[in-house]
Amino acid sequence: MLNLGLDAFLVMFFLAHVYFAFQSFRSNKDQLTGLLRKGVVDSLFRKASKAFYLLLIPAVFITGLAAWSFYKVLACFGASGFILNILTAVFALYSIAVLASFLFGKLIQLAAHKAGL
Repeated sequence: MLNLGLDAFLVMFFLAHVYFAFQSFRSNKDQLTGLLRKGVVDSLFRKASKAFYLLLIPAVFITGLAAWSFYKVLACFGASGFILNILTAVFALYSIAVLASFLFGKLIQLAAHKAGL
């Protein structure tokens, strides 16, 4: 039972992290749209791409751990078969998409600030 509680806590903590990343990305949407309209995102991404991929490695690893915990929590509550796999895949894909877009936005903003834009 303790293991289930830890898994549920990890999933809830991770979901809170994804929620705050999503809110931060939404609040910076106007600034990112302005950079996109200036047409400088390609050159800024070339400067920040190495950092983006290096930061994406731990994000994928942590999302994998959270997805495994989510799988175990759902299995404990009786989900099985196809539904269990679909829910876990949707959880993992949505989470990594939000985290990757958050990282992309932050790195683009940092590169633009460094370039004086």
